[in-house]
Amino acid sequence: MTRSNSKTAATARSHASAADSASDMAPVSGAQSPRVLLEAAIAGEVEAMGFELVTVEWAGAPRHRVVRVYLDRPSAEDPERSAISLDDITKLSPIVSAALDAAEHDPESEGLRRLLAAGYTLECSSPGIERPLAKLAHFERFAGRRITVRTHEPLVPGSKQRTFHGYIAGVEADPVGTEDPYAGTLRLDEADGDQQYAIPLPAIKRAHLVFEETSS
Repeated sequence: MTRSNSKTAATARSHASAADSASDMAPVSGAQSPRVLLEAAIAGEVEAMGFELVTVEWAGAPRHRVVRVYLDRPSAEDPERSAISLDDITKLSPIVSAALDAAEHDPESEGLRRLLAAGYTLECSSPGIERPLAKLAHFERFAGRRITVRTHEPLVPGSKQRTFHGYIAGVEADPVGTEDPYAGTLRLDEADGDQQYAIPLPAIKRAHLVFEETSS
């Protein structure tokens, strides 16, 4: 059974430009990855209003890109619970949209302009029950919780496994000492076995909490 209580802005704004082909856009990687560019454009506005920018996803096919922004406001009583409302999401959506528009037209934001040149749909949402996890701090915050992880490629040569189910055993910071919040290693205890996986965060395509019923 699939469960979700995420709150999404009632209207997702579509942005389009004369350039309608993403194939004209040069690849963006490293420090200029889509997620880094998008977060840099909107984080300040979101945090200034007292909310948390959980993560940003750059998804969809080349001709139908989606910028999916996850926003939150942790509960004062329980930091693991979300206190963000649909009204909050609806209020934040045009602010995020305006921030992206402004950054896209900033002469110093060439990377972002090229990224968004083909047009996109903006979706603002709460994290929901099965909260997405992406940053090292996310995995550290929810240590011990059950999660599902999907990697870009198999972790072991010759293996086809890209999906892992288990419990967060811990995290390790990047030994290089980088300030990149998406750097580091996740230690994942296998859900139905005794194996522990060491998964570099850059290898993770998507990870999220798994809802588990609790006995009353």
